[in-house]
Amino acid sequence: MAIKVVVLLFVCLAVAEIVEARGKYKGGCICTRLYKPVCSKGGKSYLNLCFLKCARRRLACEGKCPCKPK
Repeated sequence: MAIKVVVLLFVCLAVAEIVEARGKYKGGCICTRLYKPVCSKGGKSYLNLCFLKCARRRLACEGKCPCKPK
C-alpha cells in the first residue's frame, strides 16, 4: 500500500509540473526540474535549457546570470 501512495505522489508532482509549464510558457512544454541553470540573452536565469527554450529565449551562457567574462 505504501508503494502505491509513493507512486501516486510522484505522478501528481509530474502532472503539476506539466500544468505549471503550460501556464508560464506559450504552447505548453514538458520539462524536468533538473537544476542546471542557464542565462538568457535578456539576462534572466532559467532552471535549465528546456525552460529557456520553452520561453523562446536565446542562450547567453551556462550557469546563473550574469554571465562571467571569458
